[in-house]
Amino acid sequence: MVILCNVAALSQETVDWLMRFVDSGRGLMLVLGTRLDLKSYNQGLNSRLGLPLFSEVMGPSENQQTSFSLGKADLQHPIFSGLFEPENAHLGNPNFHFAVKCLSTPSMSPVIQYSSGDPFLYEVRRASGAVLVYTTGFDDRLTDLPYRALFAPLIHRSVTYLNSAGRSVTAPAITGNALRFLLPAVWLDKPLMMQRPDQSLERTLLNTHGSAGPAIEYAHTDQVGIYRLMAEERTVNQWAVNLPEQELDLRTMDSGILKSHYDLHVLETAGSVAETVRQQRIGREWWRYFLLAGLALMLVEMALYYEKSEE
Repeated sequence: MVILCNVAALSQETVDWLMRFVDSGRGLMLVLGTRLDLKSYNQGLNSRLGLPLFSEVMGPSENQQTSFSLGKADLQHPIFSGLFEPENAHLGNPNFHFAVKCLSTPSMSPVIQYSSGDPFLYEVRRASGAVLVYTTGFDDRLTDLPYRALFAPLIHRSVTYLNSAGRSVTAPAITGNALRFLLPAVWLDKPLMMQRPDQSLERTLLNTHGSAGPAIEYAHTDQVGIYRLMAEERTVNQWAVNLPEQELDLRTMDSGILKSHYDLHVLETAGSVAETVRQQRIGREWWRYFLLAGLALMLVEMALYYEKSEE
């Protein structure tokens, strides 16, 4: 993917290259800023890629008194997948002093809006590629967003989303779950390999009969770590595979529950381990008790014998 951050203007050659880049199924992120030449972008990149035209600037950076915050957000967008708990979906209240307004078009999908209704982050799909546009800069003179809790996960999710060609943001998987990825057209004729956490490679199978389009499915997730889908030594997508949450619960289980499910002998103290293991292997040694009982019987018999002899 490519990120352009507060780039003043782009040459015609750069615009042509970016258009081919996005059309090949890649991702482009634009972070606007005070250096931006709106007219140059409108005549070049925006027109060629079908992006909304930039119209005017809200809150010049020199005027710190002008302030606005975030408004509505499309929480169903894949960028937000797994980012919030369902009952705690709150973006916070970052302050902004600068933004670039744009003309609304049918191709534009607002992801997050300002309180004014203008887009803070929007997406435009083109062929199998995707473009994300942040209409402000991340300079602390323009916004305090970089100091807010939302900033790092939002940027991380944006990059992950664009790296997967705008298809999805892969939520953390768990061992035993199948990994699935909708494959952009540019990779359909390439040999695909899955790099496992131990760095070994396995060939993946392409499912061309799915309703959503061609996809790969990989079920051999028996290791914890990073799985990378590779094509011609390039990473197409990657997943972080973790242990199930239940296995991370370190609370001590009640011994009664264990005994009800398994044939167990629960030790109360660690000092009795060796003796317990020995008893489980060979059983309890009774010979000492039988020997003592035998000796006791012999003594009783001798006593009875002497008593009878005296009579």
